[in-house]
Amino acid sequence: MGLRRQNFIRMALEKELGLEVEEAQPLERQVDLIVKTNDKKAYSLKTMESVGTLKVAWNSYPDIERLKEAAKNFEFKAPILFVHREGIYVFEVEDIEEVRRELGFDGFWSIPSRGVNPRGFGIKSRAVRRLMRIAEEKGNFIRIEGMRLEDEEIRKKYFEWWYEFVKGFAEFVRRSR
Repeated sequence: MGLRRQNFIRMALEKELGLEVEEAQPLERQVDLIVKTNDKKAYSLKTMESVGTLKVAWNSYPDIERLKEAAKNFEFKAPILFVHREGIYVFEVEDIEEVRRELGFDGFWSIPSRGVNPRGFGIKSRAVRRLMRIAEEKGNFIRIEGMRLEDEEIRKKYFEWWYEFVKGFAEFVRRSR
């Protein structure tokens, strides 16, 4: 996830809502920020404009077989905070694992085909859509209307909506305590 977006979320949580947020250690995988409440809750941040393959591990693997083995043994460490043009979703680890079991390896993981540089793997769009529905059903979703950022007034609304997202995310974190 882009550092600019990550820093915006961290700063808004701290300044506007009084939450204490830490950045993850630079080499920590799957964790982009940590929200401190009674304990610490780590989140992985992912953003996409339209639903597609959600990158999970992008490290360059020497071959497809090692890449498949890495995906097979992959363990999610933190919920995913998924920012999409429709809104903000929180995919809980339990829900990710449930969808993974439900769809099976080939239905869940997106693995590059042979002849393609095997850089990494991700969650297939079908599984991402399923996770989005689960988040909506659980109330782990904040709707944001899509828009273009072509003029100043629209940009202002965009950042107001981001503020509302951060406020909603903080409420979600508080409920998770």
